[in-house]
Amino acid sequence: MASLGEAERQLKNPRKAIEVLRQALDADASLVEAHYYLGLALFDAGQTTEAVKELEQVVKSGARRPEAYLALGTAYIEAARVDEAISTLVQGAKLDPVRPNLRIQLARAYRSKGLLERAEAELIRAQPKPNASLAASYVEHQQLEFDLYLELGLVKMKRGQLAAAADALRKALAADPAHGLANNAIAQVYLRQGQFKLASEHAARAAKGGAPLSESDRKLIDAGLAGKKPGVRE
Repeated sequence: MASLGEAERQLKNPRKAIEVLRQALDADASLVEAHYYLGLALFDAGQTTEAVKELEQVVKSGARRPEAYLALGTAYIEAARVDEAISTLVQGAKLDPVRPNLRIQLARAYRSKGLLERAEAELIRAQPKPNASLAASYVEHQQLEFDLYLELGLVKMKRGQLAAAADALRKALAADPAHGLANNAIAQVYLRQGQFKLASEHAARAAKGGAPLSESDRKLIDAGLAGKKPGVRE
């Protein structure tokens, strides 16, 4: 039943997955695998607080599984518990130092704290090594690449390195052109570079993707398009 619940989650049916996994835990509350899968399903369903509780049980059970630390650390970030996220992800990275998604999420947590140099160092560690074999599926590899470029773009933007930020974000958008946050970020970069037409195009995509720009940024873009504000390129 635990495996069936995880299958439902992977089929994008988190509500059904939660139902099946709770039945599995009714039969055996000590089943660590079911708690782990339930944590993932709750997270996918947007129930972050409940997801954290399940994933904490997995980690506290003594199961030395890097993927559990990754899931819990990511949930902590979403819950704005950044210090706990960093601590958890660091522990996970010790268990599996070469797992790139752990490094990417750790970079995300550091960026949230404004620790941009540490964030960039983690992203360097997350980059695939030359001639390294790909253990993950093609889809997983594509997702990792997207996550890496998105986070790199966000870090570079925070550091004011606009050309590098735009380059990284363009690579992320090549994989997912409709992604709300990526379009929001590159619109901000183009705005700061004075490229108002591009900023406007990506601002529209960001809004459609559920990540609209702030009202003040939209006004600056409109003013730029009207020729009222000179653009400054990097």
